[in-house]
Amino acid sequence: MGRSVIRIILGLVAASLTGVLGVFLRPTMGCAEDAVDLPEHAFIEYGDHWECERGFNRAGNTCKAVQVPEHAFLDHRGDG
Repeated sequence: MGRSVIRIILGLVAASLTGVLGVFLRPTMGCAEDAVDLPEHAFIEYGDHWECERGFNRAGNTCKAVQVPEHAFLDHRGDG
């Protein structure tokens, strides 16, 4: 192979690695948890959208425990 072909291949490999590594190694611009007022028993679902943990339902800007009657259990989603 000629030197120009090798340079092109190395350039493509370097660009690919930079793109892939950039996704994993990029510095964060602040975590979503920092930007969102996250209530107790909640977690970030995506972006600034949060969901309540299993066994809790969203009630305004809080997560309230699901009241499970005696001899009952949470459903597969854990919200009722």
